[in-house]
Amino acid sequence: MWLWSVMVFGPANKRLWELSANYDGITQFTSDLFRLKVSDLREDEKKAAKAITAAQVRELYEKITASGIGMTCYGAEDYPVMLSGVANPPAVLFYKGDIRLLNDRAVLAVIGTRDPSEYTERVCKSFCRGVSERGVLIATGMAEGVDALALGACMDSGRAVVGVSAKSLGEFSSDEEKALFDRICEKGVVVTEQCEAFRHSPVSFKNRNRITIGISRAALFLECSAQSRGLDNYAKALAQGKQIYVIPPHDLFDRRYSGQSHMIRNGCRPVFTPADIFRTFDSDEPMLADSEDVYIRPADDFIVRPKRRKSAKPKTEAAVQEDMTAGRAGVTQLAQALGVPEPQGDKGTICKVLEGGEMLADEIAAKTGLDIDSVLETLTDLELDGFVVSLSGKRFGLDVKAVK
Repeated sequence: MWLWSVMVFGPANKRLWELSANYDGITQFTSDLFRLKVSDLREDEKKAAKAITAAQVRELYEKITASGIGMTCYGAEDYPVMLSGVANPPAVLFYKGDIRLLNDRAVLAVIGTRDPSEYTERVCKSFCRGVSERGVLIATGMAEGVDALALGACMDSGRAVVGVSAKSLGEFSSDEEKALFDRICEKGVVVTEQCEAFRHSPVSFKNRNRITIGISRAALFLECSAQSRGLDNYAKALAQGKQIYVIPPHDLFDRRYSGQSHMIRNGCRPVFTPADIFRTFDSDEPMLADSEDVYIRPADDFIVRPKRRKSAKPKTEAAVQEDMTAGRAGVTQLAQALGVPEPQGDKGTICKVLEGGEMLADEIAAKTGLDIDSVLETLTDLELDGFVVSLSGKRFGLDVKAVK
């Protein structure tokens, strides 16, 4: 249904979201769209909806999957969570490689020029290696210059990276571009919203930029003049409320760095070592594991020292039983706060499991013995009922705030 909708409207078309805003889901929307009952449809949209058949969509899907390309859709479990909050998110995202990385790891977008200075080249390699060695994914638009340097520096260290393409997967301008694509896909992932079969699908670097920034927790700007096309990424990062890091200019009088001066002047954060990114990143959702601290040596690289943890004494059987009782009381209080009966059946089973703390859907399935499809469907119902909330990292938990 999502694929058919994008074939009708074309990728990156806001009309899809504008027209579907009053619908509860894609099923109801596509049903009305197929029958041309969606309000305010234009004539060209009606024509496309009539012309594109289910057989054509199925044929395209089979062609895509047969070529080894993956596809995920808005709302799917493997759809990048960070991208879901972007205005006009891609309804369909095509990928080659491991798409799970985008939900399992923090992503940093790296922005620069196609013709970097020697200073920028050195900084790019140093920062990208330093950041990627701590488990952060570097994402770029796969262009020559800074994009290729950033990706290469990470992959040379054996790290996974993310490439965001403005073209359909399998479409290359040069042998070098194909070689870079193949190398990224070995351990990382390349994503795009473009497909050669789509109508109205011209190559758009601005549309690509919204995806690059959208999947990222922050953006690092390495070299931008006042006229740089890379500044569109700056506008996207501001619009999406992302943290913006800036490499200070090598020369204040060199116009190649005037865009960076503008960003710093307007409150963006200058960084002098890779560790500055980790120090200042949003403390509520750290890019680093909680078990590690970062220290700086004079050479500006990292050493890691684990935090000391107090050894936990094993709980007695009585203490465990007391915790379980307290947990059940919490569910009871939640039901009372919502003014509804306690969940029964599969809902009750899942709620009891969640009394033990936040969990992934897979963990819930393993503990309850329910199949994953039933778990996901029941979790959705529990969210609508007010018992469960979706949390960062694709985890679920009881909505204890409702009791408060």
